[in-house]
Amino acid sequence: MMMIRGNSNKTLKMAAKSLVCVLVVLALVYVLPTFQKYQLSQLLIYAIACLGIHLCWGRAGILPLGQAAFFGAGAYSFGLLLKGNASDIFTASLLFLFSVIAIALVAFLIAAMILRRQVGPSPQFAIITLALTILFGQIALSWSSVTGGFNGLLIPVISGVDPFSDAFFVVICGVTLVCYTIARWVGGTPLGRLWMAAADDELRVQLFGFATHLLKAICFAIGAGFAAIAGGLFALHQGLVTPQNSGFVFSAELLIWTALGGRKHPSGAIIGAILAGVLSLALRDKIIWWELIVASLFILVVLKFPGGIAGGFLTLISRYKGNSGNQEVQPIRPPADEVDKATLAREITVQKVTVDAGPVRIIDNLSLDIKPGVTQCIIGPNGAGKTSLFNAMTGMMPPRSGDIIAGTKSLNTVPAWHLQRFGVQRKFQTPRIFVSLTIRENLWIAMWSKHLQRRDYLSHAPLKWHLDIIDDAAQIFDFLRYPDMQAEELSAGERQQLELVMIHLCAPTILLLDEPCAGLSPRETAMVADFILTQQKQSGATCVIIEHDMALVSKLAARVIVLHRGKLLAEGTWQAIQKNAEVRAVYAGGIK
Repeated sequence: MMMIRGNSNKTLKMAAKSLVCVLVVLALVYVLPTFQKYQLSQLLIYAIACLGIHLCWGRAGILPLGQAAFFGAGAYSFGLLLKGNASDIFTASLLFLFSVIAIALVAFLIAAMILRRQVGPSPQFAIITLALTILFGQIALSWSSVTGGFNGLLIPVISGVDPFSDAFFVVICGVTLVCYTIARWVGGTPLGRLWMAAADDELRVQLFGFATHLLKAICFAIGAGFAAIAGGLFALHQGLVTPQNSGFVFSAELLIWTALGGRKHPSGAIIGAILAGVLSLALRDKIIWWELIVASLFILVVLKFPGGIAGGFLTLISRYKGNSGNQEVQPIRPPADEVDKATLAREITVQKVTVDAGPVRIIDNLSLDIKPGVTQCIIGPNGAGKTSLFNAMTGMMPPRSGDIIAGTKSLNTVPAWHLQRFGVQRKFQTPRIFVSLTIRENLWIAMWSKHLQRRDYLSHAPLKWHLDIIDDAAQIFDFLRYPDMQAEELSAGERQQLELVMIHLCAPTILLLDEPCAGLSPRETAMVADFILTQQKQSGATCVIIEHDMALVSKLAARVIVLHRGKLLAEGTWQAIQKNAEVRAVYAGGIK
């Protein structure tokens, strides 16, 4: 059975850690001199901005080169709001909240628009965020009547707020703890795991029905919100904001500090910012080449510990403790999905479809019908257009002409994340799984594609969901009995099998399987074939398989479609295709 760590123990551990943090803060208040508390407050403010980079870069795979722009936006906007309003602590808090929400919303809109048509790693987006930093820095420098220009913007003194006071230090520590808790908590929810999955393979996440550009935009907005919070606190702390606080150099420093501490862990953001700051303060006035020493340390840490200081430390702890296993709780069935049954399709019609790749014609005026409720195999020589046909069906290669219809809906312009609504799922020839996640987490994400509702994205309840098909598959595929194993540790054959199980968890009505047994041994091939036949019989789904193993085709296919040079050469039963002279002239196939 699929088990997870008990929520009660998690709550107790989080409460204990929070208590330890509170005690540490009280100890620092008592032990540290006033000026050192003032310096530590500044480093914690930087750490909050680094937490935003941890979410974007460490979780969602977004490289935010413009974090300083949102830091500066928070500082300047908060300062300007204070200038035009009463400067009591209550009004200041409300204005602070307003400015953070506004900046996060702007960041969301920017990211959603830019990422909408981008799949996978996006250097263009990183460059655009860099351009935002340069643009904002120039505005801060040139719009002197508002920002103060090169001399900076003086921040009004708020009654009762003294940056050198113990109370202000405690507030900074408290805000840092809250932001750290939010970052860690969100990272453990379905939303956080979907960010990690999108960083691994965004197209696979889209085919599971998730609009990844919105998921990544939410992450970017939260990261920008953290930067804005840090900027507002910085304005209060320093009493002055200058264009340097929103420039590219500062953005680069935030990235370096996050990488130094460990971008994949929220604690790494805090460790990196504090360590870099302490080293700078300790060496700046004593060693001329102190920057060279800090840079050398950074290079050493990155080479020895690619996961940063926090990553290396956690790795050592895990090796020392070993795999102690998870406490078991009773898994639950996910709630019934809310998909409109009327949108689900069971047949696909290809009408005079032509697909080009540059000057090369891959599919040439092809027309065929995919019959509902049966398993059919597409065969043909390499270059016949088999995989390209699947690409056209799933939006990866939109047709130049013609139409692909699933049920009554044209798929020509349907984005990848809408295909799940029509019951369409695809397995790739080269398995596409989430290697940075565990087997269990891979299965969760596949399960969520059908059952996760908006209210569940920030809930831990979906981490208990379980479906019987997982138990059935574990009887066939042994590796599923070790759900806490990292997916990157699986063999190529096991990755094929995991992806196959994942797409069946989506309960599709149309399955597109591109060589599901590629690279498998005869024994593994027989296991996969039995799993496909069993699931197809139980679900009654339409199954379309691209395959070169003729023994497997004869076992699986109720109907065979033969493509050659992007055209339909023949179709019919396996026995009829075997006897077709035209097929035998161009294609022999093979047997494992």
